[in-house]
Amino acid sequence: SQHQFQAVFEPIVRDAERSVLGGCPALGTRLSRGSLKALTRWLFDDLAAISCDVLDFEYELFQASRHSSLRRALGLSELQQRKDRDEFSRTLARDGLASVFSQYPVLAELVAGAVERWMVVVQEFLERLDRDAEALSLQFGKTGAELGSVSGIDCRLSDRHNGGRSVFLVRFESGTDILYKPKDLQVDHAFAEFLQWLSANGFPC
Repeated sequence: SQHQFQAVFEPIVRDAERSVLGGCPALGTRLSRGSLKALTRWLFDDLAAISCDVLDFEYELFQASRHSSLRRALGLSELQQRKDRDEFSRTLARDGLASVFSQYPVLAELVAGAVERWMVVVQEFLERLDRDAEALSLQFGKTGAELGSVSGIDCRLSDRHNGGRSVFLVRFESGTDILYKPKDLQVDHAFAEFLQWLSANGFPC
């Protein structure tokens, strides 16, 4: 679920998105708005997971500075809590989280690392998508027709590995779904051929 202060990462995520697409604007044309949103939501969720404990703690301090212990113990109204959250979010966004990062330098490093890994993984995916577009259409397109642009992406089909990479389920405009595995499959292919050879020669597999 979305963390209550996830929106404060909007400038960081948009900068990362612009950096990835700015390197080769044509790559962005292969993605629908929905699929691009799925990729950026992946980063939003990562940053929120990394920062949630710190932001929740800072929010408690923020509320303690504005309301007495008695009032907080009795319970703040939903309207007041919403006002507090909005004001706290504006305070964080005002300096781009610089005040938080200066107090928590390890958090700053973790956030920077997550953003850098996301940029590398997404740019790599887009470049491979562009490079392999024709081959994918020949292999998976109906009678060789183009698959079209990517209409949806599920980024959560596997654990992270090898620098933050993950298996994607990529859906194209044509309705075709293709699994993207960000690794060299030559070993898998060779092993499958070996199993076929064993079977063809009477060896139990």
